[in-house]
Formats: sequence, C-alpha cells, structure tokens
Amino acid sequence: MTIGQIYRDSVIKRFLTYKTLAEKTFGQLSEGQLNWQPPGNPNSIYVIIKHVSGNMQSRFKDFLTSDGEKPGRDRDKEFAEGTASREEILALWEKGWEVLLNTLRSLTDEDLAQIVTPQRTAYRDRCHQPPAGPLSLSCGANRVPWQNDVTGELAEPVDSRGTITTV
Repeated sequence: MTIGQIYRDSVIKRFLTYKTLAEKTFGQLSEGQLNWQPPGNPNSIYVIIKHVSGNMQSRFKDFLTSDGEKPGRDRDKEFAEGTASREEILALWEKGWEVLLNTLRSLTDEDLAQIVTPQRTAYRDRCHQPPAGPLSLSCGANRVPWQNDVTGELAEPVDSRGTITTV
C-alpha cells in the first residue's frame, strides 16, 4: 500500500465519520422535523441536505478535469423551501455521498499529486502554503478540498455520538 492510498483511505474514513454522525441524527428525527424551518428564515434540514448533496455532486464529479460548479446545477433551487418525504430526503443524501465516495475511491497516486483548482483557484494557493508534494489534496489541519462544503453544513447541533444537542 502506498502513502497516497493510505492518505486516500484516511480521507474516506473521515468523510464516512461525518456521514454516519449525520445519519444517526436523521434517525432521531421525524419527517416533520426534517422539513421544519426554524423561525427567522434559516434553512430546514431538508434544504441543507439538498444543498450538501448538490455540492457533493457538482464539486466532486470530474473535479480533476473540470471546475467545481457544473453547468446543470441550480444552486438557488437547492434553497427553495418545500417539503419531501423521509425517503426522498435520504435518497438525495445518498446520491451526493455516492458521487463523493466513488470519486475518492477512484483516486490514484498520480491523481493525488495534482494541484486541484476549485473555482479556478489553485487549492495550494488558497491555503497560503508552499506546495505539499504528492499529497496536494491536503491543506491546513488535514483539510481536504471542499470538506467544509460537506461537513460545515452538518456541524450543528449534534454531539460526537449523533445525539441532537439543541433543536
């Protein structure tokens, strides 16, 4: 096993930790709670899932050869309020994760040596760090490209066991 494969597997494991944490949270919520929009116009969990799924599908599909935002994505529509069944919500969730995980699993050592340029900005440059060598998908404190686009949306209000801490 190469260092690149070890790194790739570590990144996948980290993403799967966030996925599992969110799914434990979803399991504690009713369909109504998944669709509930808090006062003051913040997003429902359903809307957040639409957006996270859109990010994963758009930014991870062919990310080594094309810009992060794909032509068919309608980001504004992701934020349109509405309701969906638990099954529809979880299907959206899985669709995004399928793209992300399949892409990560397909990365070769050569892929990991490339400079990734999301939204036409060299990722190493965005981090204000010197080139990281063959592990160019690393940045800062073990951050991978677009990790916050996925995990940042899921960070609250859940503890490390997936238990809802506030609602």
